[in-house]
Amino acid sequence: MKEGIDLNLQQRLRYSCGMIGSGVLMVYLYTLLHEGGHALVGILYGGKVNRFVLGLNAHVSISDAVYSQVGKALQNVAGLLLPLLFLIIALVVYQTKCKNALYHIFYGALWLSFSCSLLAWVIIPFMALFATPPMGDDITNLLMNTSLHPLAVSLAALLLIAGLALLAFKRGLLCKIAEIFRALFQAEFRKGKLVFLIKVIIGVALVFIVGLVGFRILAPEPVLETSFVMTVGLDTEDVKLPFEAKQSKPYSMDLTLDGQGILTDIQIYNEEGTRVYQTLAESFTHNGYGSLKLEKGQYEMVLTFLQEPQDMEAHFRIMGYDFTRDEIEALKKIYDPDTRATGYPIKFSATIK
Repeated sequence: MKEGIDLNLQQRLRYSCGMIGSGVLMVYLYTLLHEGGHALVGILYGGKVNRFVLGLNAHVSISDAVYSQVGKALQNVAGLLLPLLFLIIALVVYQTKCKNALYHIFYGALWLSFSCSLLAWVIIPFMALFATPPMGDDITNLLMNTSLHPLAVSLAALLLIAGLALLAFKRGLLCKIAEIFRALFQAEFRKGKLVFLIKVIIGVALVFIVGLVGFRILAPEPVLETSFVMTVGLDTEDVKLPFEAKQSKPYSMDLTLDGQGILTDIQIYNEEGTRVYQTLAESFTHNGYGSLKLEKGQYEMVLTFLQEPQDMEAHFRIMGYDFTRDEIEALKKIYDPDTRATGYPIKFSATIK
């Protein structure tokens, strides 16, 4: 590092292309680890991975998983933990003596992109103190499924960012990246440390902002996004959530229902009154890309709370559900008479996009 790096035009172009290529690669590497973390937890809890997509529209579709309360929290943080573990291991084995600059550029992109992903864990919990956080997000779901204070989550994320920066500095990565940037932009570091630092900060900030704006433009807007907590009593009516599908296409639907001692029937109807989706459960999580095929038009999601075994059987007859006697007897075991007196606690969130 004392001798510095002297780059010709061809080398500068190669390094610039390396930075761009590393940025694109990070999108796929991060989403692979992020969605892979969710998939691993889903498999751990008996689920099956139906679909696994990388890139800007990354998602994983998991079915048949039965999560405990701890499992729900673990599923929410799994998309953070696996990339974080990968980054820590990568920094530990990083070799500053390697003479290939593209190697160091890749590591710099890895550290920056994975560390920046933690910013959401700082911002969203803090935002939750004053406004409704984005529905269906891992962070929002974690706050709903646990008793963690939002500020504790934000503080933990800040400490992780600081820890990763310290580890990158201790391993010599930050100094090596600064050396490459000095050569790339022909900055006289000894004569103008502050000017060079400002240029680097502005450059990184612009790249980050452009990336966020691009993702916002490319990411689909939700047609339905809601989350609520309620206590279901004898006078509680069906919850009706109208929404509009502006295009005829398959939609991604993420549903989370957390109930206790009560069955909830979730249905979706089109404007003709035809049922296009239905599921029945005490608690469940559904993450499915392309799992809901809708034609353009008006729709309504309906939540019906079946508070008594006799209500359940009557509802099945009215709706035309075909359950065997053994299945009905198994469903009756869900009901908790002790909870009935105080009301049934329900947590529900839905995102369709």
